Amino acid sequence: MTEIFAKIKNEYKNILSQSENVVDDFDVNNIDEIKFSPFYTPDDDAWFQIKSFSKEKYFIEQCTDNFSSASINQIDNDDYSDISCIIISQDSDNSTQKKYFQRITKKCFVNKTVLWLSGDPEVVKNKKQIEINRKSDAVYLADTDTLYFKKIATIKEIFPGIEEIDFCA
Repeated sequence: MTEIFAKIKNEYKNILSQSENVVDDFDVNNIDEIKFSPFYTPDDDAWFQIKSFSKEKYFIEQCTDNFSSASINQIDNDDYSDISCIIISQDSDNSTQKKYFQRITKKCFVNKTVLWLSGDPEVVKNKKQIEINRKSDAVYLADTDTLYFKKIATIKEIFPGIEEIDFCA
């Protein structure tokens, strides 16, 4: 099961639930895990990690298993332009639930004219969309209580206060 949530101002709302996965499965066996350093930029296969993430002051309740579509309101059509972050809660190949975080900026909002190739081909104009990246900005694994990310500047809007880790490294 996959659930997608949106952060609108200071509130999280439900977007949808579906059976198909949305993003590529994050497999820690296929990455290089490195401790955060503000002076290092990870290679393509490397991700910063914060272990015991739930003990940090910038841990957010949306990382917990208790956070689900049953506990929050459904998004309204007027809210879409105010989305600053999406969370994709997705079961992985080994049944471990992972939370994928993507910061949403204005460039993620897409208005394009496209050739739709499903069924009878047709041109679809200016359909408002949000682009979901196949690789997320951050991934939280509850079973190991570890947050993985590439850039602290990207995730500081999602995890308020996390930029203070710069001074602790």
